[in-house]
Amino acid sequence: PKRRLAIASISLSNSIIVNAPIDKVFYIGTDPERQLEWMSNDDELRGYTPPVKVGSTFETVSKFMGREVVVSNEIVVNDAPRRCDYAMSGTMNGIIEHHFEEVDGGVKVTIVLNGEMGGVLGAIAVPILKGQVDNQIKKDLTKLKTYMEA
Repeated sequence: PKRRLAIASISLSNSIIVNAPIDKVFYIGTDPERQLEWMSNDDELRGYTPPVKVGSTFETVSKFMGREVVVSNEIVVNDAPRRCDYAMSGTMNGIIEHHFEEVDGGVKVTIVLNGEMGGVLGAIAVPILKGQVDNQIKKDLTKLKTYMEA
C-alpha cells in the first residue's frame, strides 16, 4: 500500500487599524499590483490583468532561502469594500482572506492565512515558517498603515 504524505497546516490572523477611507484601504490592500508597494515578501507579479474580480488569476514570485518561490493565486471572493480572498496553490496551498471593517479611528484590516504543505518539506518547514510568516504579515500590515496614512 502507498504511504500517505503528511500534511502540515498553518493558520494565522493579524489585524491593524488604518486611519484612511475604507474604499481606499480596500483598493490598496487587495489589488495585486498595489500590494507590491507594501508587501515586502513579493518581488514580482505575473499574469495579472486588472480589475480585481472573482476569477482573476495571477502569480506572485518571492525568494525563500535563496530559491525562487512561485505561488499561483485566484481571487475567489470579492465583496468590496469588506472582503477579498485569494486561493493559493504551489509551495503552499490554501486561502488568504483580507477583511476590512469600519471602526472608530479608521478601518480594521485583518489578514487571515489558512494553508498547508505536504510531505517532508511541509513537516519540517511549517513550524519554522509559521513564526516567519506571522512576523511578515505584522510587518506588512504596519507598512500598509504607514503607506496609507502618509
